[in-house]
Amino acid sequence: MGRGVLLTSNLPQLQNLIKRDPPAYQEEFLQQWNHFNSVRQIFQTNPDEQAPHFRELVTFIAQVAQCYPKHTKDFPTVLSSLLLESYGVLSPETRKTLVQNLVMLRNKDVISSIELLKSLFPLLPRTTSSQLRSFIRKTILSDIRTANLKTKNHKLNRAVQTMLFGMVERGMEGEVIGDKGKAKATTGSGKEGEEAMWAIVLTKELWKKGIWNDAKTVSIVALGCQHPVVKVQSASVHFFLNVDEEDEDSDDEDDSPSAKTLQHRREINKKTRSGDKKLHKQIKSIKAKQKRKDQNALPNFPALQLLNDPQTFGEKLYDRLNRYDKRYSLDHKIIIMQLLSRVMGSHKLCVLGFYTYIMKYLTYHQLRIPSILVALAQSVHDFTPPDALLRLYENSLRSSFILVLVVKLLLRVSMLFGRFVEDNLGQWKKIS
Repeated sequence: MGRGVLLTSNLPQLQNLIKRDPPAYQEEFLQQWNHFNSVRQIFQTNPDEQAPHFRELVTFIAQVAQCYPKHTKDFPTVLSSLLLESYGVLSPETRKTLVQNLVMLRNKDVISSIELLKSLFPLLPRTTSSQLRSFIRKTILSDIRTANLKTKNHKLNRAVQTMLFGMVERGMEGEVIGDKGKAKATTGSGKEGEEAMWAIVLTKELWKKGIWNDAKTVSIVALGCQHPVVKVQSASVHFFLNVDEEDEDSDDEDDSPSAKTLQHRREINKKTRSGDKKLHKQIKSIKAKQKRKDQNALPNFPALQLLNDPQTFGEKLYDRLNRYDKRYSLDHKIIIMQLLSRVMGSHKLCVLGFYTYIMKYLTYHQLRIPSILVALAQSVHDFTPPDALLRLYENSLRSSFILVLVVKLLLRVSMLFGRFVEDNLGQWKKIS
């Protein structure tokens, strides 16, 4: 009697004793298990009532769940259901406790990775706490990375990729809201946009870390390039351009001292062997970061090559660009042009409407003309129809400045033209 009263009032002590000898303390555990179910019913009716005690019981049961698998087989489902069905009415502390204990159950192999991720993915767009959101994000990435550490976990990867693809797909039927003028979204783009955005962010990170590198991964981001929410589309396009809109590592790199600064500090401070070694290591790290940064400036060619049906992808991309031209800002239109041109050049495709579309931006007063001409140049390849480029040439006759730039481009692919066209372009060689 004395032991039971003492232990039930001291959960940490009971927890330690159970871990040492589960059968000996099964009766005490069952008392707490029944108590938990009673408190849970009250808690679901009124989440504010007995919340601290409820959190304490959840943590206790999660700690010893592996000792009594038959009794606690439904415990993970209970926690997951509470999070997903009652998230809006739970206090921040209760949400944090439930998430942390679900992760603990995964670490103890009480639940599988797929079961954990099914609970965590829906929480990302709903979580307002940056701390909890960061914890969930790191947990997801860490769990997938660990599962693929020795060999590729194809079963898990397929399941997670299907979930992420679904998160993007659910918002595809929404209205296209641009980032320009009256069409610009002022109050966000709904849950679908947030959900899809998180799917793209996680997919990009898994690709960047080298955990995923297959066609299914690329198909998730390729779908995002057609998404009606501009920020989702922009994040997806930047993936193929190999540019991070908000590179998390960039802040750290910008705040870190340069190689010259480190050298200057070394000259001022007292010189020691350990200091020299530390300096050499820091400079080496800075150079490595710069090298990675330079490499990232190149297009993401591996991803471009893994596109499924690049012709259809390019045509859909152009259709969005042309149809919603007045809803998109110039900056957004240019990144779509850049991606479309790289797909055309990489796969030697022809999306003829692209050349007609780009003509209206080839004017002398267009401040972004260098970026637009780069996109145009990247779209040209051996199978580009000469007529399409000839129209560009004829359209440029109105401006000598643009004409010189276009001629420089056309001279690169003059083998596409007949002798007549080459003769006409020949007179511009001296100018260019």
